[in-house]
Amino acid sequence: MKTKAIVIVALLLKSFLVDAQQVKIKKADKDFEKFAYVDAIKTYEKVAEKGYKSVELFQ
Repeated sequence: MKTKAIVIVALLLKSFLVDAQQVKIKKADKDFEKFAYVDAIKTYEKVAEKGYKSVELFQ
């Protein structure tokens, strides 16, 4: 029973962290669209450092 609870908590945390990264990427995308490239780059780099990897992020 403990194993199931640990797995469920781990999955919930993982989905929360992925959602948080998506929010940061959307913020960086908005900064990029506003020509605030320096702010966008900082946000993209922070997301990449946390381990989030995607093709769109590196473009």
